[in-house]
Amino acid sequence: MNLQTDSANSASFHPLNLLRTIWKILLVILLGMSTILVWYLYQTKSEPRSPDRLPVHQTIPDFQLVNQIGRPFVRRDLSGGIWVANFVFTRCLGVCPLLSTQMSKLQTQLDETNRTSVRLLSFSVDPEWDTPERLSEYAEKHRADLHRWFFLTGEQEAVQQLVTQGFQLSMMNRQAVQAVQEAQSEGPHTHHSQQQSLEQIVHSDRFVLIDPEFRIRAYYRGNEEGLIDHVLHDVDLLELEYELVL
Repeated sequence: MNLQTDSANSASFHPLNLLRTIWKILLVILLGMSTILVWYLYQTKSEPRSPDRLPVHQTIPDFQLVNQIGRPFVRRDLSGGIWVANFVFTRCLGVCPLLSTQMSKLQTQLDETNRTSVRLLSFSVDPEWDTPERLSEYAEKHRADLHRWFFLTGEQEAVQQLVTQGFQLSMMNRQAVQAVQEAQSEGPHTHHSQQQSLEQIVHSDRFVLIDPEFRIRAYYRGNEEGLIDHVLHDVDLLELEYELVL
């Protein structure tokens, strides 16, 4: 009886049986690796990635504003391109002239390097004063190409909500706007007092890079050294990432 059991056990551990088991395991491993390789190739083809891919910040929400010629401008108008945005106002006595000069230089570099997929946006953070007419004059002053560089204004609440919640940047509150208006309506003021009133309009000096999916991909300080080169470098990364759609 024991001899029969030993014979059966010897048969189950025959070298051929062991070899078949090993081949089955190898076949399962190869099939698994093939599946992973096919998935990776598909992902690489459908969504090209750069080794230096920019981080993804928040998505800009829907908005309804108007541009410098009074035409509606909504988030949908950002689709299909790369955008660089900043935040200024026309009667600014502080950092705004520098920010707009930087944007003008960026416009020149984009033209000279034929980066046609990139457009520029300047949001007014003083929308109750900055009418389309005033923005149009401001655009002309800074030699804006209105096919590439747009200036936006709108209702105070809509602009403030977009800047603070959509872009998550600072902007003047309603009380600051009222303080400016009241200061201007109380009779003659010195240049110094007017400047102090307008300095109550608090806003960010940031430039913002936006991808074709309405997502913020980078922030820059408007007065940082090498700003233009930094932005152009990141634009190149986005153009590589979106080369199939731009």
